[in-house]
Amino acid sequence: MDRRNMTEIVNAFVCGGIVAATASHGVTLTEVPRANWTNGVTVPSYTKMYVYVPAKLAAKPPIVVSSHSCGSSASGQAGNMTKFLATADKNGYVMIFPDNPGQNCWDVGSKQALTHDGGGDPHAVAQMVRYALKQYKGDSTRVYAVGGSSGAMMTQALLGVYPEMFVAGAPRAGVPCGCWAESYASSNQWSGPCATGKVSKTAQDWGDYVRAINPNYKGHRPRVQIFHGDADATIDYNNLKEGVKEWTNVLGLPTAPTTKESIKTAAYSYSRESWKNTCGYTVLEAWTAPGQPHGMTYEEDSIIKFFGLNTVGGQDPELAACGGAGIEAGMAAVSPSLAIHGQELVVDGLRGDQAHVTVANTAGQILYDTDRELSSSTTRIPFAAVVAKPGAYILSAVLYDHGRAVDRAMLGFVYAK
Repeated sequence: MDRRNMTEIVNAFVCGGIVAATASHGVTLTEVPRANWTNGVTVPSYTKMYVYVPAKLAAKPPIVVSSHSCGSSASGQAGNMTKFLATADKNGYVMIFPDNPGQNCWDVGSKQALTHDGGGDPHAVAQMVRYALKQYKGDSTRVYAVGGSSGAMMTQALLGVYPEMFVAGAPRAGVPCGCWAESYASSNQWSGPCATGKVSKTAQDWGDYVRAINPNYKGHRPRVQIFHGDADATIDYNNLKEGVKEWTNVLGLPTAPTTKESIKTAAYSYSRESWKNTCGYTVLEAWTAPGQPHGMTYEEDSIIKFFGLNTVGGQDPELAACGGAGIEAGMAAVSPSLAIHGQELVVDGLRGDQAHVTVANTAGQILYDTDRELSSSTTRIPFAAVVAKPGAYILSAVLYDHGRAVDRAMLGFVYAK
């Protein structure tokens, strides 16, 4: 499955106790020491974390997870992501390249893998994201996943198991979240029935499966961009059809696509179907490449645009278009309270380990914008740092616990001298 000649692509070396992997186009990935990213959490011992951090990071960099196929590696996957890496250099986002040396494929079929924080391979990747968000002061509303073959299976598993973490994903030649559990063989991380396209469920059954992973989660669900060749002899094309059933149901979309069109890229011709959500934004795309086999190249330009990484800074494009309501709806009920004591704004009832606090005037101008480490449930903001004249203002606090948004408050106040 997308096997590469590793002797030509990978040159591994040891430098200062940190293993760095160099992909064929010369980009060096850095391994993050295991103790740093696992943070004491038990995940599979073979999992490793490599990162590509551009020389100039964005103020709150997005995070992109790029998972390799069976028989490949982190550096092999980096060799497939030349445009992603070049755009990271330009626009300042961080890329994570998970690795699993000694394994055939990613485990996305075991109970541990398909359980939220269940100790499987997706849990390991989630820990990598949590580390990156904290280490690089990343934007937790701009976390994305991409991969092909087994990496595409990992991508769809991450979208299903960690919807609070990922805002979008682009799997190529993968399978729906949960499909790989059918007759899953841990010996080679393989599912014969799923690979051959023999697993079929109703859209409702697929959706119920995904929702049961996080039964109390009611928030934003990631948008999905699926690619598949209809002559794929390794992972049957039927898996695209099953993936469409799964994600239309999970995203609350109609069965029929909003649009159907034929398009041609520099590499292939496609039949593309698209679905828009209730606010008119495209949240699901299914790209079928007639006559194409398993080992297709990535449509990097289209994926980068789908993620909104083609421009510097700003919000995720879906959240910007739809008001960001989806992610916020998934957080817990508002608990913090606001008071003005002397020369301080006092925000009480905070939870988690970090807060992103902003204060804006009623015209939408941001007057105060900072990240704060939380050592208690109360944070104090010097009044002079926020407002200089009487008026109405809005304080917003998004609370995080190990990189995951867990609460949010929007609190209005009036300052009168």
